[in-house]
Amino acid sequence: TNQLIINDICHGNSRPYGAEPLRELLKLLPESEEVRKLRSYQDDVSKLSLADCFMHLLIQVPSYSLRVQAMLLREEFPVLSATMRRDITTLRAAARGLTFHPSGC
Repeated sequence: TNQLIINDICHGNSRPYGAEPLRELLKLLPESEEVRKLRSYQDDVSKLSLADCFMHLLIQVPSYSLRVQAMLLREEFPVLSATMRRDITTLRAAARGLTFHPSGC
């Protein structure tokens, strides 16, 4: 439900979603005009569409955009660090090769 997702965002719980859905959510975050309209909405929130109801709940979360970005970074970090580790190993091997064979011969 919307409320469960909002609670996960409040607590930084990214595990149930993974990187791709969080990346997509970042693309869908409301622009300032949409935020203004949602904040000024005075009628019954249950009358909103499911998506608008979610956004209405989301904008109530302090720093919601930053929280979603942090959740995405948490999900991407293991993959990115593994890639960097592999690249660093390659660079070290190349540096060792240059140390032992400085002229390239």
